[in-house]
Amino acid sequence: MQYRISTGDFRNIVESINESLSNVEKGFSLYDVHKKALINLLEVLRSEGKVRGILQMPTGVGKTLIAIGLIMTLYRIGRLKGKDIVLYLTPRIILKGQVEERLNDFLENNPRFQSNAGLSYFRVERPQEDIVETLRFFFEIWGGERG
Repeated sequence: MQYRISTGDFRNIVESINESLSNVEKGFSLYDVHKKALINLLEVLRSEGKVRGILQMPTGVGKTLIAIGLIMTLYRIGRLKGKDIVLYLTPRIILKGQVEERLNDFLENNPRFQSNAGLSYFRVERPQEDIVETLRFFFEIWGGERG
């Protein structure tokens, strides 16, 4: 399924997302480089008609902010729904903690992502089993190739 959204629409959505990010308790802000990366990522996902991909960038660039913006955008345009899973991997445990904190700060504490009962639509989960088995499970769900 292809998105029926233009690059201009993506720009407007990204600006709206940036406004939402800056209005939360621990305000975030997307720099121009984040906005450009997010729009480019959305363009690639639109052209491929998928919601799967890998975002790989140098340390300290703001991958977590871009991921939060991507999650919000895909949610807003209806490509992510309540039961969908976003898998965010980090190469180091210390980075995992930082990512969890950032995601919790925004997604779990943002009224836009709360139900009427005050429950969060998003939660950060830590795999309880071996990560390889967890990844195999997700690849089976997504129909990915096994290697």
